Amino acid sequence: MRKLERRGLLQYEARARRYDLHPVVGAVAAADLAGADRERLGQRVLDHFLSVPHRHYEQAERAPRRG
Repeated sequence: MRKLERRGLLQYEARARRYDLHPVVGAVAAADLAGADRERLGQRVLDHFLSVPHRHYEQAERAPRRG
């Protein structure tokens, strides 16, 4: 995990107390999942984003810079 952090592929968000994977790392991990696992985890991701309140484009804010 330390190597991934040093390379910027894994970041810890202290405020949220969670890790965030670089999209490429997530894609590589997802590619190795078997069909049933991929479908189940994909559904969890979809459910998460469907549960987040939608913000209209006009109300969008710039994401804070990482680093």
